[in-house]
Amino acid sequence: LGEALAAALGFKFLDLDRELTSRYGPCAKIVEAEGWPGFRAKEEALLAEVLSSHRTGYVLACGGGVVETAGCRTMLERHWPVIHVNKPIDDIVAILDGDGATAARPAYGQGVSTKEVWERRRLHYELCSTHEFPIAKGDSGFTSITKDFVAFARKILGPRDLTVFDRYSAFLCLTAGTYVGQDVQALVKDHDLAELRVDLLNSMTNDAVRAEVATIRRAAPELRLLLTARTEGEGGKCPAAEHERLVVLAARLGSDGVDVEARTLQRKPKVLQKIRESQPHAVLVGSIHVMSTPLDEAFPGAELDAAFDSLAGYDVAKVVGLA
Repeated sequence: LGEALAAALGFKFLDLDRELTSRYGPCAKIVEAEGWPGFRAKEEALLAEVLSSHRTGYVLACGGGVVETAGCRTMLERHWPVIHVNKPIDDIVAILDGDGATAARPAYGQGVSTKEVWERRRLHYELCSTHEFPIAKGDSGFTSITKDFVAFARKILGPRDLTVFDRYSAFLCLTAGTYVGQDVQALVKDHDLAELRVDLLNSMTNDAVRAEVATIRRAAPELRLLLTARTEGEGGKCPAAEHERLVVLAARLGSDGVDVEARTLQRKPKVLQKIRESQPHAVLVGSIHVMSTPLDEAFPGAELDAAFDSLAGYDVAKVVGLA
């Protein structure tokens, strides 16, 4: 994936594991001679060198174990962008422990499984990356995955695109419990933008949302995607306490747009600031939904002005209420 992206951007490509092997020999031999601490020390020194000497014009691919070292994690957390290619663990296990197993890959340790190692690293992957590119479970179409990855990277590296919210664009709201296994391509045909109502999915866990986004993106790679987690207080099914988590995840997944309930996050300006800084591509839609009473009754007097003021700073303002 990294090589394809580098070629598309006109950059050079550097694989950290290959560079390590070219300098010190096979990874398994390094671990055998110096143990994992010795291997990780070499990896950390190489990452520091590469990030310092290859600041621009390069795509750098890191091995999955780079997050095991605190020093490497700190370097990655300070870098932008860092994309986590998120392949389902069952597919990873099938490759690493099956026909794809190789003696050149050192063992994790006596009795330690690939899944256990992944669980140990899972939170580090999230904290050390700015974006996630999820791959659908069982998807082995590498050519299409590569094409989608390049498009994903181009998007997050580019400016916000408001043209999809043009008055003449065709919009579709996706409200089903799941789209995994569905004919998504036929469903979204002839539409410019689809809103995925995350709060209406069968599950709102991070992994479930990743799977839905990967499925939709795979079926309709040209489709623009707006993710929405409507809270219970504004007519949806998402608990208010979960709104922030899902908004942040939506931006990390490279969504073209993210619906943010202005009142729900009004007292958390740092959340929006972080999204603006790490996800400059994302169009932020500030929304207010009042489904039970007319707007002038829900916001009497100066409260209505305050409600509209909460929409300042968003790219698109959306207000839904009773007349």
